[in-house]
Amino acid sequence: MASKYQLQQELQEYANLKENLNKTISNLDQAKSDISSVSKTIDSNYKVNDNSSDVCQRVESLESNISETSNYVRNTIIPAINSKMSAIEAEIRRIEEEERREREEAEERARQAAAKASSIKFRW
Repeated sequence: MASKYQLQQELQEYANLKENLNKTISNLDQAKSDISSVSKTIDSNYKVNDNSSDVCQRVESLESNISETSNYVRNTIIPAINSKMSAIEAEIRRIEEEERREREEAEERARQAAAKASSIKFRW
């Protein structure tokens, strides 16, 4: 079983990963936008017998692949990371609750011991 500190470290690693993936999504979306304008330029300027060129089809395929990758990261990977982070946070809360309960039990035992000690009468 992982310690609270280890879980907090793991949680921070997932948060960093999520932040980096969100930046990657942003970059992929920008690349898709840029490729879209390239595709339009190629299609309007380079045709063979009034048909789109192979280059245009490749660019469109690249745009589609970038879009699929961005959507996969956004809709599959990020939610999985969120789920894992929620599970780690729940485990941290469970550990904190267990620590609190142990602390309260120790305090109660100490109070009982103090009460018992104060009730003992010594004869001299």
